[in-house]
Amino acid sequence: MASSASISIIAVACVTCILFYGIYLDIEVVVFVAASKSSPLDPEMKALLETGWWSSADTNNSSSPSECYDISCTAGGRVTKINLAKSYLEGEIPLSIINLTQLLTFDIASNNIHGSIPLEMGNMESWNHLYLSLNKISGSIPTGIGNLKNLMRLHLKSNNLIGPVPTTLDGCSYVQELILSHNYLIGRFSHRFADLYWLNTNLSHNFFGGEIPV
Repeated sequence: MASSASISIIAVACVTCILFYGIYLDIEVVVFVAASKSSPLDPEMKALLETGWWSSADTNNSSSPSECYDISCTAGGRVTKINLAKSYLEGEIPLSIINLTQLLTFDIASNNIHGSIPLEMGNMESWNHLYLSLNKISGSIPTGIGNLKNLMRLHLKSNNLIGPVPTTLDGCSYVQELILSHNYLIGRFSHRFADLYWLNTNLSHNFFGGEIPV
């Protein structure tokens, strides 16, 4: 088993490669990174490694690795997509994710993730798609989510979320899908809610008061 100090990534478009602990991931671009040398990509490699998710998903999933993992990078090696839906993940959302500064899509739906949504995730201005549905996530939706100005899809259904929906979401003018059903959310929506161009909205099975502006 290779140590984290001697990691290299070798990826060719749309092929399966080995990343870190011999885990196979599906990467879309060619990138060579040697961790033995100082590199600006080191924080991103460390961020992926510190999640502790790769070995967990690989051990419990009987499907082929190329079907289990979906990790995409830019031509420069920056991680832009993580798809670990239905991968038997456990634990909390790691703060190391915020070091992936060019991440666009983060999908960990249908796992056993618990704990709260980190406040720091509100700093991920690059994010387009955030899928956290069908987990055991508790606490409130951070107001910082409204800072994700490029957010297009926010899926948080079937968790244990409580409290009001942040009014800061009014500022996410590009949102096309807002799926918050089957939680314990409360409160009322401002009239600005009706100005947002949500093509697909599901707020059912919560405890909202009043009417939802349309």
